[in-house]
Amino acid sequence: WTVGSKRLEAVPMPEGTNGALPRARDAAGQWYFEGTPSPGRDGSGLADSGRVIRADAMLTKFDTIAQLVSPDLAMVPREGGPRLERRILTGMDKWGVLGDGTLWIARTKQNQVEWRNPDGSLQAQTKPLPDPILPVQEMDRQLYLRRFPEDQRQAANTQVFAELKPPFEAAFATPDRRIWLFKSAPALDSIRTFQVVDSSGLKAVIEVPSRGTAIGVDGSWIIMAEEFPEGIRLLRYAIPASAKGN
Repeated sequence: WTVGSKRLEAVPMPEGTNGALPRARDAAGQWYFEGTPSPGRDGSGLADSGRVIRADAMLTKFDTIAQLVSPDLAMVPREGGPRLERRILTGMDKWGVLGDGTLWIARTKQNQVEWRNPDGSLQAQTKPLPDPILPVQEMDRQLYLRRFPEDQRQAANTQVFAELKPPFEAAFATPDRRIWLFKSAPALDSIRTFQVVDSSGLKAVIEVPSRGTAIGVDGSWIIMAEEFPEGIRLLRYAIPASAKGN
């Protein structure tokens, strides 16, 4: 689409993507997708690992270049019988692609970051990062349920929550090839924390005075989104020099 909302072209997604839309593209024009397993009638398919799939620029060839963690599951009684479902607030691997085709993956279970070469081989990996253990509390459950309309909250409350929060909620890459991990925190905490890592390990810990959620980090700014009664406001924080690479 153009800025003036004129449609230029539509590209159909081929069967190799299994209905997923691309999440990244490198400088060579290759596309990257996250392949998720089909749950099946009883949800057992969710126990399979997800995949990072790379396609050529013309979307004609597809290759799996990395495996992703399978979600934390629970058996839940439903009208049609017991069913495996993903626990709410459980962690999932986060990933992205640099311009040269390097794939980075933030591993939630190991709490570490790895970089992979374009051929999928391991390039570098941090040691497991320091992290507090945070249980999912009643306030976390209530904040999750508030996202639903009132007439849907009772149904949403039948889902099973994770017992522990993941080590991080989101991950972002900056132009200096560092990865920023947006750390989990107690519900309504007024300070949110980032761990900044590169291939040599942890480089900085950055705190921002916000109760919000990180939605972006670039070479200069951190963008946080905060909910308030009238909607959502965006806050911008300058990245300190100590968190920037050479």
